Amino acid sequence: MKPVALILAAVLLFTGIHPAAAQHPDEPTVSQKIGRKQFVFVAQTVLPLRSMVRQISGLYELRISGDSVLADLPYFGRAYSAPMDMTGGGIRFTSVKNAYTVKNRKKGGWDIAIRINEPNDVRELNLSVFPNGTASLRVTSTNRDPISFNGFIATGR
Repeated sequence: MKPVALILAAVLLFTGIHPAAAQHPDEPTVSQKIGRKQFVFVAQTVLPLRSMVRQISGLYELRISGDSVLADLPYFGRAYSAPMDMTGGGIRFTSVKNAYTVKNRKKGGWDIAIRINEPNDVRELNLSVFPNGTASLRVTSTNRDPISFNGFIATGR
């Protein structure tokens, strides 16, 4: 009976631990990452415009690295035109032509606006980052309803 109890304890211990979510960074770390344009937003929940909040299982992220933006996020919502490539669902793209602006929030944190200047369905990414590393992302597209995500700025990436 002891091996069953050990296995159950191990399953309970490791359930819910997300590999990228080891800890939230402190404010100076977040500030440095945003200033250098070197950070990763990890999505935990999705808020579609016409539906309920959903928890995300899996690793979905928005990676900012200098002038490039790499998005790998799910999409739930209404599309107004069918994509030419039916193999790629969700919000997946890489862009290097972007307008990146950062504004300090009155109560701490930052508002980041990223305008995508390439032929892409996604037009704008608005990211609100709080001093403790939590963040919310709003994605505005040309041919889809807007969608929002809640998550955090990852450490160690």
